[in-house]
Amino acid sequence: MKREELTASFLREIETLREELIESTSRILQFETISGAADPAGQARCRQQIEGCAAWLRELTARMGFRWIESAPAGRWFAIEWPAASRAARPQIGVPTHIDVVPVGEGWTHPPFSGAVADGFIWGRGAQDDKGPLIAALYGLYALKRAGFRPPVTYRIIIGTQEEIGDWSDLREYLDQQGAPDFGFTPDAIVEAAKDQIAG
Repeated sequence: MKREELTASFLREIETLREELIESTSRILQFETISGAADPAGQARCRQQIEGCAAWLRELTARMGFRWIESAPAGRWFAIEWPAASRAARPQIGVPTHIDVVPVGEGWTHPPFSGAVADGFIWGRGAQDDKGPLIAALYGLYALKRAGFRPPVTYRIIIGTQEEIGDWSDLREYLDQQGAPDFGFTPDAIVEAAKDQIAG
């Protein structure tokens, strides 16, 4: 498939998936994955919410036809993989993300874990950092898959659970168990970066 044909097909698929993408973004924002609680009850609630979020992502991943990978023991990190079309291909592109969020704070226009769709925005803690970008990356791969793209490399969305407290032991564990990707980028707070570029 030529680049122009792929681009046109990809854009059509993104438009077809628009409502589903919005619904999925809204849904992931409803998990109260607040990290950094000092009390055992808060820590347990965060772990429970992370497990629920991961279970939802695992189901979504399976429906899209991608591979789900998680840490052993489970719950420290997760990954979504689209393997290269050729078994001989080695390069891997890693997209590190995270599903934990900081405490909500004050001054919300809409409840912080509602995932409300209003005024042309999707509202919720994590919409920009980093659940929204995670879903954008996932649906980008899904649209490419539906468009007929055959990946020459392996794509892997790597999902951490402790970024907001500055504890990188989950990703160190990932690297120990899975190795480092050959190339990568992070979509962390990509909406804010895009706004800065537009303003500049």
